[in-house]
Amino acid sequence: MKTAAICAGFTALAFSVGAQEFKDASFDSVPDNDKATFLSLLLGTVSDPFSTQVLRLKPAEGRSDRYCGFLNTKNLNGAYTGFKPFLFVTDQPRLYLDSECR
Repeated sequence: MKTAAICAGFTALAFSVGAQEFKDASFDSVPDNDKATFLSLLLGTVSDPFSTQVLRLKPAEGRSDRYCGFLNTKNLNGAYTGFKPFLFVTDQPRLYLDSECR
């Protein structure tokens, strides 16, 4: 029974990870462990993580523990808010919305 519940959980996670839309190939160059951390933070940070669009994700200049990019996510009314900058710090890990890359 526990095994079935765990398998169902992993299946749901696999489908939810594919629900975010990456508008360019920038996410492809991010290491897999950082991708997983980013997606899990996204689930707990934005109001509709499954419709979130990500654009121009890149390492911060001179920093191997930070990524910058732009997010477009839906607000509580279901409308997209427009692409806004974000900072993703891998060593803490934290996702800062509306934050310029540093």
